[in-house]
Amino acid sequence: MFAVNATGMVTAAMITTRLLGRVGARTLLRFGVCLLLAGGAVLFCTSVVFSSTNPWLILGPLFVAISSIGFIMGNATALAQGEVTNAAGTGSALMGAGQFGLAALVSPLVGIAGEDTAVPMAIAIPTFGVLAAVALVLLTRGKAAAA
Repeated sequence: MFAVNATGMVTAAMITTRLLGRVGARTLLRFGVCLLLAGGAVLFCTSVVFSSTNPWLILGPLFVAISSIGFIMGNATALAQGEVTNAAGTGSALMGAGQFGLAALVSPLVGIAGEDTAVPMAIAIPTFGVLAAVALVLLTRGKAAAA
């Protein structure tokens, strides 16, 4: 299962690199965040609303959510670095620290209910998807659409 999700993420990143000449990084980032929201919403409904423990019903939306990272990470990093060209090292360090810090906070929360339930993960993924969408809207207001 890990290999399938990793393959989805790598494939999405490869698609991103092929499209960057024709489609802007911001557009690809928006697409990735929309994929994350869609996968997260279905995962939430499957695990929380319908209380399904069927792994096949959980793995599909999880694959979509994980694959979206291939569209999100590279484009978000490039756009963020483009905003701090005069302090690229500091910007990169802050992004890395933020990613590790958030992962350190979220990881125990997702595992808090044990390994027999997907509910904490099914809550965390769409929650952070919504936060990513809000950040994308707020931080890219007024920016050129082509970038």
